[in-house]
Amino acid sequence: MAEWKLFEDEPPEPPGLLAGRGWMDLEGQPGFSQRADMVARLARLVMALRPVESVTDLGCGDGSLLARLAPAVPAWGYDLGAADLAHGRARGLDLREGDITSGALDYGEMLIASEVAEHLADPQGFLKSLPGSLLILSSPSLETGDWHNQIHAWAWDLDGYADLVMRSGWQVAYQAECDGGLNCFDGVTGEQRFQAIVAVRQ
Repeated sequence: MAEWKLFEDEPPEPPGLLAGRGWMDLEGQPGFSQRADMVARLARLVMALRPVESVTDLGCGDGSLLARLAPAVPAWGYDLGAADLAHGRARGLDLREGDITSGALDYGEMLIASEVAEHLADPQGFLKSLPGSLLILSSPSLETGDWHNQIHAWAWDLDGYADLVMRSGWQVAYQAECDGGLNCFDGVTGEQRFQAIVAVRQ
């Protein structure tokens, strides 16, 4: 089991930087399609097994993951990136400006936090603060202290990620992993993979 803290004082991409960045073009990122398909497949599986009336994507970016879920149930997302929000809204998606770590948000019955925890200074505190009883989250699973995206604050292997979820007051109902193709960090090219967890609590 491994967990790597990748920063000392401040995470490399604090929330204040997100509002002013340009459109991130999630579909163009290496591995996005694979990880988004994995998360969307898990969300559809959960919705097939139990009634879910609404979904909220926390850290939705330009809404490319939400677009994979529509029109299953009412769904909306929150992000701070103005350019990302504008891009998604132009596609007809319900994207709202909001700070997922401290804002007063309107939460759906199922929460999704895809590629979010690794960016946060306190991912455990974030997961503990979430309301409700149903969560799907995903993060890279092959990044380490030696090979990782420079804007990430944390990295976990499969067991470390499950441990984070359980320490945060959730139970791991299901864990999955998918291939993410090649990526290059700090001049080093390697295979990347992504993990996802369906988490529940009473």
